[in-house]
Amino acid sequence: MKNTINTIDAPATINYSQAIEVNGTLYLSGQIPLNPKTMELEESNDVEKQTYQILENIQVILEKNNYCFENIVKITTYTINLDDFIKINKIYNKVFININFVRSLIEVSRLPKNSNVMIEIIASK
Repeated sequence: MKNTINTIDAPATINYSQAIEVNGTLYLSGQIPLNPKTMELEESNDVEKQTYQILENIQVILEKNNYCFENIVKITTYTINLDDFIKINKIYNKVFININFVRSLIEVSRLPKNSNVMIEIIASK
């Protein structure tokens, strides 16, 4: 059974869902660093601040659906600058302490709203 996930505590979406749950697996749409209250992009052009904002939004979506960071099995990170890998990895090492998952990092030419980073995850119970 497919369950569509949307919460007002994370950035709203247009024409797609924040997440879909199927058979105990949660698939999150790509998240950019939007403030869920204002729907504005994290003002700083700092990839670290943007990454933290995205992870906060992801955590809210997970928790509202009885998942947590420990349930993450796959993270795909998109960045406009592959040199930011070190900064993003530093944050992942702070946030995901003793949490195992697989991940990919992909450089792209552009992201929505000119964000520096976008993250999508798959979580499973």
